[in-house]
Amino acid sequence: MFIEGMEEEEILIVDDTPTNLEVLFDCLDDAGFEVVVAKDGESALQKVEKEPPDLILLDLSKIEARKMELHPRELYFPSFLTGVVSMCRIKASQKAIDFIYQPGKGLPASILADEKRLRQVLLNLLGNAIKFTDKGGVTFKVEIIGTGEVMTKVLTTNQVRFQISDTGVGMTPEELSKIFQPFEQVGDPHKQAEGTGLGLAISRQIVEMMGSSISVTSKLGQGSVFTIDLDLPVAASDQSATVGPQAGQIIGILGGTRKILLVDNSVENRAVLVDLLSAIGFTIIEATNGQEALDIASQFSPDLIITDIAMPVMDGLEMIRRTPQARDIVMIVSSAKVYSEDQKRSLDAGANDFLPKPVRTDELLDKLQQHLGLEWIIDATGPSQDAAQPSMTTDSLIVPPPEEIESLLQLARAGKFSKIKKLAAKLEEYDDKFVPFADRVRFFVKGFLELALIEFLKELQ
Repeated sequence: MFIEGMEEEEILIVDDTPTNLEVLFDCLDDAGFEVVVAKDGESALQKVEKEPPDLILLDLSKIEARKMELHPRELYFPSFLTGVVSMCRIKASQKAIDFIYQPGKGLPASILADEKRLRQVLLNLLGNAIKFTDKGGVTFKVEIIGTGEVMTKVLTTNQVRFQISDTGVGMTPEELSKIFQPFEQVGDPHKQAEGTGLGLAISRQIVEMMGSSISVTSKLGQGSVFTIDLDLPVAASDQSATVGPQAGQIIGILGGTRKILLVDNSVENRAVLVDLLSAIGFTIIEATNGQEALDIASQFSPDLIITDIAMPVMDGLEMIRRTPQARDIVMIVSSAKVYSEDQKRSLDAGANDFLPKPVRTDELLDKLQQHLGLEWIIDATGPSQDAAQPSMTTDSLIVPPPEEIESLLQLARAGKFSKIKKLAAKLEEYDDKFVPFADRVRFFVKGFLELALIEFLKELQ
């Protein structure tokens, strides 16, 4: 075997079959290897992100045998896309390249899809685009390209196109023909070491299970374009039956802000929650490990702590046990480890609740409302069937010059809400007649309604 030449290397086994795990673990452990075990892909991904192993042994049989299942549910599409975009913007900024998000007109508010699998596919494709791009940038475009059949009285389908284009290294025709094969890696050899060569193979399988395929065009030295066209069921009427508040409706917290401490060594995970919660009105402070959280909590006195489990220096459960004021602070453990024993360990350590990763916006907001006794300030109009179009007329608005509208539009596409607020303030300072326009812009910013703001500005062009 090729592993005979490896010495004291770390091997990650991804398999949920007890017999397989026992045999592999005993064999490798006896041979002197450092063995890490993960029973599912999410758990494995968390481990790889925190400390990449030297070798991964992955059971692909379930995927190849089509045993992996999809679990579609209703999800709030704008919030889902915003979460994906937030994570990718951070990775792009770390490489000093552009990340451009281009949502099309009329994107649905609610869709039926497997949130976990759809996010997995998009993050894999976007992550690869960012990884192999050193100059220029990555563009993520989402648009409706067709309307499908009416499935039931309350469901219809829209064909939604997800397109990821980059100005990266590109591929030769030979490389292009092999990219979806397991363990095949193309492009810069130095960047190949950052992955396993399995992401695209798994993504293709997932997309095929969704009834579609991934198409690719690429030119060596110029970049690549990945496209997925998915038929997504869309609610044909208002989603009044949806349980709990939707992120697009909430514009504040009745009775003032609450303080939340986020504890996670993943900057991407923290960024998604910071963007969502700070826009609603929460005061947020961050910590990268349990010890740092203890130090901050003694001074910050948070109302609630959301913590990961596995972190360097001190893990989340130990942090909960050592927090002196734990009885006065709501503790929520958020982890990709969703086994009952992990949830039991969390509750035994003193946690009040458990929140699976990836975090669902509606579930997070429901738990915050439950544990903190919150009442939301809701936009009276609520999201319409087309969440990108708020029920506000633009006919009576006095709008700034076209170049200012274009500047705001570019900032909105980049998600730079702080700069948008500053520019709106400058406009109303320049001339009082722009105050209603600035108020309208601030409304979108406060509600974190990125798609709605973009559509609003497009209407004014």
